[in-house]
Parts: sequence; structure tokens; C-alpha cells
Amino acid sequence: MTPGRLAHMFEYLSCHGIVAAALIAPPGPDVITALAQVDPKPLNDYLKVDFMVAIDRQKAWLDALEQAAVAAVGDAVETAVGDNDGKPDPHFIGLRAAHAEIAAAVRVSDCVAADKLHVARALTTELPAVQQALTAGEISIWHARAIIHCTDSLSRDKARIVADRVLPRARRQSVAQLRRSLKRAVLAVEPKSAAERAKQAHADRTLYWQPLEDGMAELRLIASASEVMTIFNVADAIAKQTKADGPKQGEPGWLSIDALRSDALVALITQGTAIVKPPAVHVTVDLPTLLGLQHNPAELAGYGPIPAELARILTADGRWRRMILEPQTGDLLDLGHTSYKPSAELSRFVKTRDRQCTFPCCQRTADHGDLDHQRPYRPGDPNSGGTDKANLHPPCKNHHVLKHKGRWTLHTNTETGRRSWKSPTGHTYNVEPVDHRSEPAVDETPEPPATPDVPDVDASDVCPF
Repeated sequence: MTPGRLAHMFEYLSCHGIVAAALIAPPGPDVITALAQVDPKPLNDYLKVDFMVAIDRQKAWLDALEQAAVAAVGDAVETAVGDNDGKPDPHFIGLRAAHAEIAAAVRVSDCVAADKLHVARALTTELPAVQQALTAGEISIWHARAIIHCTDSLSRDKARIVADRVLPRARRQSVAQLRRSLKRAVLAVEPKSAAERAKQAHADRTLYWQPLEDGMAELRLIASASEVMTIFNVADAIAKQTKADGPKQGEPGWLSIDALRSDALVALITQGTAIVKPPAVHVTVDLPTLLGLQHNPAELAGYGPIPAELARILTADGRWRRMILEPQTGDLLDLGHTSYKPSAELSRFVKTRDRQCTFPCCQRTADHGDLDHQRPYRPGDPNSGGTDKANLHPPCKNHHVLKHKGRWTLHTNTETGRRSWKSPTGHTYNVEPVDHRSEPAVDETPEPPATPDVPDVDASDVCPF
């Protein structure tokens, strides 16, 4: 629909109709003008949410427009400064001048301006598919920035491969979920360089501290993910035991779990007390990678994707529990239990299967969440839910409470594994099941030239999944 016809259509719509149309119409000035006339207060609760989503789509369109403007300013300033009579510019005066211009114009620091120009140039020249998705309101600028920053180390061609892989999912993911997808895709595209970067990062491990206000200080440890998670899990186990034995919330002497973890770590280092066996941490890896036949990314529970080489090292260590998945379906093995409290094996299975809280876009790790019966466990009741993998899921404490007291309801499709959360306003938000398979590796073999009688296929029409 042309802009003129779109504007004409909005003139005849009610506020309810404007909001409904804005959810499907291409974002742009006509939609923004129409939405600006809508007062959200008289709308019913369902439409208030839709109005918010419609506004968010227009913001994405404006952000896409800004990228072209920022890139144009950067080019103009660099051109105005000149090419230094054709000589190399080792001090990047033109680029620094562009950063300064952008910073002064929009009142940000030069560092922020430099990142704005980097993102704008990447979107407008390197990753046009990402810019198109932003223009269409399908992703936010934060999604676009995540794609750019996570692919900075790749060549242009490989960055586009990664972008093409993650964009279909990015349209329904939070930024944190997208970053996880990006890590896996980058590892699949460049497994060798990822392993080399991991080795260099391990060599750069460090420990340092810095003072904070009010007599406090911060200690920062940078080490391998496996070592850091082992340390955290030991401190967490001690803290949970201390919390269980100590005063309840509201009683004198009560401390938060974060404070108890801090105390536990300090006691371990300074006194060597309360030595405990660290809880096992799960590494999910497909069988071909475990055997060294492939080099697909694995999943370190609570952390995210890791290179295949590190996964094989961890699974050979008795402190780490490996979870092997079926490479064709991405499924884990089944477990079951007939009492209210799930067994340790079943708990481990459910939390490894779902990885995070099952609420839409929540990234709290399942390891530190609850285990909830989707349908209440009531022996003898035909509508009761069992203590089994089909009925259990690991919401975080906040979303567990919302399910029971906040008028949120949950339904799981037993055939597809898709979970559907229905909100108090009546909106339904779907959560797809975790596919434990890794991203397919990129075939480095050059493709033969297309024969004259076979039309070339537009890459945009080919789904990488």
C-alpha cells in the first residue's frame, strides 16, 4: 500500500482500528501520525498492550532512519577533513573528526559516538538484511547492535551468514536470547578461530580489585568459564545451606543469598572452612562432537555455547556431568518419577532440557530456578499432573509466583513442546522448546558455477534452517 493510500485509510479508522492496523502496516510517517492521535487511556487492557507494541515498531523504523543519517554525517565529515594530500593518515584524523561531530551534535561522548558510527556503517553497508529487518520493525536497534558486535571479528561474508541464520529467530527473541544464538552461530561459522580465541582468552586470565564507596571494594576474577562456575557453585551451595539453617526473612540477622555467597567465598579463601564437594555442572554435547568426529559447539549449563575442544576437555573431567543429545532430533533422554518431589536425575534432566526459566524472554538460568508442576500434583484426581518431564518446568522464583498468584496461565503443546503463557490482558506469548543441536558448520568448499539453463536462486529466499 502506498503512503498516500495508507494515510487515507487511517483517516477513517477508530482508535481501535488504528492500533490494529499499526501492528501490520509497514512502519513509517503515516502510521506514526495516526498513532500520535490515539489516547491509550480509554483503550481496553488488550489494546493498550497492542498500542505499546505498535509504538515500539515505529521506534525501530526511526532507528533505521537514524543509521543512514549517522553514516552520512560520518562520510561527510571525513570527506570535509580531506585525505591528507593522498598520504596515509596514521592518526585517523578524519574518523576522529567524524566522531567529534556526532558527539557534539547529539550530546554524547566521543566513545559513544564512535560506536554509533560503527553500528550505522555496518548496518548500511555490511549487513543490509539486518537494516531491512530494523526498518520493517521486526527487530529493535538493540537486536541489531548485538548482531553487529558479535560478528565484528568475522569477515563480511561470514558475518552475513551468521546474520541470515539468526534473523528468523531474532524476530521473536529477547536481546539476551539473540546473543546466545549469535554465539552458537559464530562458533559454527569459525570453529577453529573460536578455539584459538578461547586459548588466548585463557592466557589473559587475571584477578584484580578496585575500591567502591562506603568502605566496600570489588574483586574481579577473569578465568575459564568452567573454573568460575565451579567457584560460584561451591559458594552457592554453602550459602544455600547457611540460609536454610539461619534466620528467616524479617528476622534479626537475616541476609540475602547474594550476601551469603560473598561471605562463603571470603571464608573459603581466608579460613579454608566449609570445604564441600562442588555440585556437578552439565555440559550438553552431541555424540559426534564428543567422539571428535565433528566440532559443533556445546552448551555449558548456566553459561552458554562453548567450543567443541573445551567441551571434550570438560566431559573428560569427573567434576562435570555430560548430557548427550540425539543429534537428529536435538532431544535428551526421558526420565520419570511418581512422587511429588522429583528425583535428582529428573530435576537435572528438566533443568538441562529447558536451560532457562520458561517464561517468555526470561534468561534466568534453570539451575537456580524452581521446579513447578504445570498442572497441580493431586494423586487420585484425573486432572492431576504427574511428576514427570512432560509436566515439570523450571521457572525462576518471580515467574513461578506470577503463575500461581499473578493471573498468568501456562499451557504446553505435548506434540511440539511449545509453551504458551496467557497474560492477565488476554495476550498469549509463545516459547519454543530448546533445540540442543548445534549450528551446522559452514561448508568452505567453493560452489561450482551455475549452469546457464538453471536460474540462480536468490539467497534471501533460502532458509538456512
